[in-house]
Amino acid sequence: MSDPLMAEAARSDEPGRRLDAWKEIAAYLKRDVTTVRRWERREGLPVHRHRHDKLGSVYAFTKEIDDWCRQRGEPVSPSTEPPPPLGGSSAGARAPTWPRWMLAGGVLAAIAAWLIIGADVAPPDATADAAPMSLAIPAPADGGVASLAISPDGRRLAYASGRAGDVDRLWIRRLDSTVAEPLAGTAGASYPFWSPDGQRLGFFADGRLKTIAIDTREIADLADAPVPRGGTWSARGMILFGPDRGRPLSQVPASGGLVTQATAIDDRYRAGHAWPEFLPDGHRFLFLDYDPRRDRHGIYVGDLDSAETRRLVAAYSSASYSTSGDLIYVARELVAQHLDLETLTMTGPLRTLAIHVAVRESDDHKAEFSMSRTGVLALRAPESSRRRVVWLDRRGRQTGAIGDAAGYSSPTISPDGRSILLSRFDSDDGPMYPWRLDVATGTGTRLTAGAGLEVSPIWSRRGDRIVFGAIGNGHVRFLEASPLPGAIAEGLCDLAPLATAENWTPDGQTLLLTALRPTTKADVLLWSRSTRALTPWLATPANEVQARVSPDGRSVAYASDESGRYEIYVRGFAGSAGTWRVSDTGGADPRWHPDGRTLYYIRPDGTIVEVALRTAAALERHVGTPLFDIGTDGLWAEARNHYDVARDGRIVTLRPVADSRQTPFTLMVNWRVGSK
Repeated sequence: MSDPLMAEAARSDEPGRRLDAWKEIAAYLKRDVTTVRRWERREGLPVHRHRHDKLGSVYAFTKEIDDWCRQRGEPVSPSTEPPPPLGGSSAGARAPTWPRWMLAGGVLAAIAAWLIIGADVAPPDATADAAPMSLAIPAPADGGVASLAISPDGRRLAYASGRAGDVDRLWIRRLDSTVAEPLAGTAGASYPFWSPDGQRLGFFADGRLKTIAIDTREIADLADAPVPRGGTWSARGMILFGPDRGRPLSQVPASGGLVTQATAIDDRYRAGHAWPEFLPDGHRFLFLDYDPRRDRHGIYVGDLDSAETRRLVAAYSSASYSTSGDLIYVARELVAQHLDLETLTMTGPLRTLAIHVAVRESDDHKAEFSMSRTGVLALRAPESSRRRVVWLDRRGRQTGAIGDAAGYSSPTISPDGRSILLSRFDSDDGPMYPWRLDVATGTGTRLTAGAGLEVSPIWSRRGDRIVFGAIGNGHVRFLEASPLPGAIAEGLCDLAPLATAENWTPDGQTLLLTALRPTTKADVLLWSRSTRALTPWLATPANEVQARVSPDGRSVAYASDESGRYEIYVRGFAGSAGTWRVSDTGGADPRWHPDGRTLYYIRPDGTIVEVALRTAAALERHVGTPLFDIGTDGLWAEARNHYDVARDGRIVTLRPVADSRQTPFTLMVNWRVGSK
């Protein structure tokens, strides 16, 4: 059957024919066994193994092989070998094929064209002699970038971006164009990922996993994902995704259907799984287990056909696999190391690809890079961790700044208005600790001497004590201390990771906390000073976070995703009854004015909204007043204390030294050649 057309006709007649052994598979593809083994290992050729036999005992189905050929950027005939993976060559590999304009003008002309006019950026097939190349693509001038994904063929970049005063939506930019195209129907989108054929995008919006067809804009709604943690799409038509914080991965057919659990987690620690990526075979996958225990966290390999997992690297980072055979992840720098897919072992030296890559630690260590099947690497530099504490008026105009810029987060104003309490860190791998700024002088003071992570400090109602969480040994220990340097801290209670102290009741006897729990997601818990016991106050199948007791102690404002997206609710407390939804189009991070008559929150587009609650009846007919864009990033629904409100109505918040969302993209080809 030497005629390719006859071979194709035969395959059409026998779509389910089984090929036994490597020799039969190689003969069907008209390639040698070495090449076919490489395709299975690096390119995801669908080859099955008998569970009761050794690894060399394999079989394949002709229909699956034909589908695999069609799903690679362009249809591939069995008589035409695909180009070798970027960064190397193999026995029998054909000579590299360069675009004609590159051959005519040489590599220097190609770089010039890339940088100046972006005329054609189809990535060349790399060889051992090819020079590494990179180029910077500016971020959109009128909106920042939240996340990115390079297409499988390396020719298109998808990202989430929103103009000022608008929510993020998906955009696609062809790399041979300077214009990005928005995708209608993707408002509120995050974490895009491509289908293997590049014809659809997966994304998350409105608390759901969705897909969109690039050509027709048809949107499919697939699964619940209230706090998404990334997705990946296999050539076998399965989507694997992280639906929520502190949860295992789930899987669902890309065409829709039953959602099932794909991994398992240790309920005692509630660490979750995130940022999955399929390996070429379409059933094994990479994922991050952000377990706080040092001997457990890291990048793992899982298998849809097995409950077993295996740790590859002890790193807090999302990861990708390159068809060059490398695992790409962040270990302070963006690095690569060879991953043997047969033995699942890391071999060879650790090579640096880029020094500066953004990693969102508070976003469960999402690293901002993406790898195409053709070896094009897209990445973004890290955001500046240095922020300045500033005052804003009701129009969003800056009226003053406090102290110098530093690695600040979570500002809260003291009850007397004289100090700002924050978390501060001075380096990516250094400790985090409570820090107090004097409003009048800008003088800063470190309040503890710990060497670990001491996060999200809050004031007592009288301002004479602070509470913060110390993370370590697989749990969070909540400590109380005087807001003075070197004060002795007293332990209050311990909780599993992903727990936060929110605030105190007016009498100082009850502390509100939020924590992830095994069966009811994030709940609001109460800790009693008198009994030193924890009890659940608000525990539903939805996530309830960011609980804030009103100054009179009669109500609690909080954010919940019970409607499918985060909204702001006010619920009666301490004898009061009733629950009201205050926001209409999404909201998070509620804050009470000190007089208790006004509530503030942040909309998904970053706008602060002011809601006047002069009487209890006002909750029934609330009318919010949008104030200004506070400039938060995509974490607005998952972090806390982006701002606080002073008694005179001014708002204190943080302003980065540089707008991290405006950091340009960097594209790299032949990176494996230039890595060290």
